[in-house]
Amino acid sequence: MLETDSVSYLIRGTCPALDAVLVTNNTRHFSRIPALRIENWATGSPAA
Repeated sequence: MLETDSVSYLIRGTCPALDAVLVTNNTRHFSRIPALRIENWATGSPAA
């Protein structure tokens, strides 16, 4: 099983490479990565 940080690194690399938007309720964890586009569907708004 992959550790949480390992999964985060996979997401950080995959989303920008595929020009994909990451949908997460944990926007604080991923918001520090500038190339990552994030949306929080739980709140109904894109992350700032």
